Amino acid sequence: MVTVYETFAEILNAGRNPARRTIKGPRATYVTRKGPDLIALTYQTTEVIIAREDGRVILDSGGWKTVTTKARINEYGPCGYSLGQHKGIWTLYGPGPVAPSITCTPAAKSWPFADGIMINETTGRVSNYGDSRKDLAQRKILKKYVDKYYTAMVNGDLGIAPGPGDCLFCLCGAQGGTVEDPGSSHLGSHLEEVYLVPSLGINVLKEGYVDVLKEGSKGQPTVGTSLSRYAAYALQETLRTGEPLQDPIGIGRRQIKRAFMKYIGARLGIVA
Repeated sequence: MVTVYETFAEILNAGRNPARRTIKGPRATYVTRKGPDLIALTYQTTEVIIAREDGRVILDSGGWKTVTTKARINEYGPCGYSLGQHKGIWTLYGPGPVAPSITCTPAAKSWPFADGIMINETTGRVSNYGDSRKDLAQRKILKKYVDKYYTAMVNGDLGIAPGPGDCLFCLCGAQGGTVEDPGSSHLGSHLEEVYLVPSLGINVLKEGYVDVLKEGSKGQPTVGTSLSRYAAYALQETLRTGEPLQDPIGIGRRQIKRAFMKYIGARLGIVA
């Protein structure tokens, strides 16, 4: 069996620079030697796979549990293991305890994924895995928050965005500025306190639809957006005027909630 470390070493040896090589094809993906017995695969700015010469492999989403992150791990991760999703929870599937001579086989066991989960390719042992009950609980909290946010918009209780009840970090993002963001504790605190931040809606809208806030502009959907032009315009108008959200044909509700789930979930490491 060829280990992940051996595969990464082969990729590096085939290039001009033995310490780093960009992988052709997948965007923003490269292999870097971190030490004499340590090689990492980086996607964007996250070392999604760290492989040791002794067969230990660490997987990490960097908090971004996206389709492309999952694809990188599945393409370059240990043979016989793959990342999937069960009831909205990232799950690692694998053959379980095996002999060192294992070849790729269908999944026989599963473990809730957590950043830092470790697979020992020599023994087949998986450690540092997550807690599916905790993940499900976090997803329920997120869904409850999004439901309340949407209800506030429908009832006209959210107010205009930006508004006097805004969070500094959400407001700064909505206005295109930069400010030191304290990380997951920022949006996580909104969920815990059920703090319905007006400018959060603008940030969700900006990520899913380009230039839609410019008056008279229809905007252009970004790749993978959850918002149609209809839903984006309905969300834009309620944020701009503070009036109740208008969705007379009933197709915006699901799209808008989905956009909020994806935006917040991606930043808190919750699969939406």
